[in-house]
Amino acid sequence: PQLLGLDKPRTYFVALESNAEMRATGGFLGQYAIVRVNAGKVKVLRVGPNAELVTPIAPGVKLLPGTTSFTLTDNPMWVNSNLSPHGPDVGALWLYGWKQQTGVSLDGAIGIDITTAARLAAAAGGTIARPDGTVLDTAQAIADYAQNGVYFDFDAPDESGDPRKAYQVGVLRDLLRHASTSILNVDSMLNVLPSAIAERRVLLTFASPALQARIAGSPVAQDTTMAEQDHVLVTWNNWAGNKFDYYMRTVPSARCVRGGGVTDVPTRQQSACARCRVVRSRLPQHRRGARTRLEFVRNRRPPEFPLRSRRPG
Repeated sequence: PQLLGLDKPRTYFVALESNAEMRATGGFLGQYAIVRVNAGKVKVLRVGPNAELVTPIAPGVKLLPGTTSFTLTDNPMWVNSNLSPHGPDVGALWLYGWKQQTGVSLDGAIGIDITTAARLAAAAGGTIARPDGTVLDTAQAIADYAQNGVYFDFDAPDESGDPRKAYQVGVLRDLLRHASTSILNVDSMLNVLPSAIAERRVLLTFASPALQARIAGSPVAQDTTMAEQDHVLVTWNNWAGNKFDYYMRTVPSARCVRGGGVTDVPTRQQSACARCRVVRSRLPQHRRGARTRLEFVRNRRPPEFPLRSRRPG
């Protein structure tokens, strides 16, 4: 009820994440929006590209121990704000960064990937149009184009600006308009959101500690402190600044090295998505509670189509 503003109006920062460039909570923050929810009605107040998020997110948030250096000190930029898999930290950074840049305090932050936004929009009958007028009306077509095809339809930025980013902002505005309709439709919401949350495609953080505590055990919080005991959480981030993750499927494996012996460690994808971002590995019984070194191997399956037919985004 609080999320939908049934008790009072609430305003949220919404980050649209692209899985084509992996980050720990889902993907690269390409566009953002500010939305206001009042009595279940959603109003989009502002939509923009990540280029508008120019103020570095300086240390001002208490983060999970061990994550401060790579999340803040070494990478104090909005596009690197979700390198940590700990959802409450990421949401807190978004809220702090927005207040730092605009002076405005928000009620919460929502991270949603393009695939989920496309599914919600398509469930409500939404479409987007390519620059050539081609209408995309399925979730798969919308998600594929937004994460890949769009980079082939626009030239590089010039003195007049970046037409691709302007187009992507328009796409986000359309997706949010359709998605908000879908969220208010119970059937559409139940068809899309449960699986999206289970696959870690949606992140929710409340500014209110009391509300945040209420969702701490829910998958939507992406709270890593609630992880199963004797498990190791592993995430991947794309540091290359490219969109190659669209073409790749990550197949993880792990092993426990103990002295001269090696034990295979079962892994479980936290996301059912083929392009998984998070993997949990259960430590072997004999190593629980002991100092253990785990070697994680990132294997790649062949792409579904030849890379030579595409150029990197």
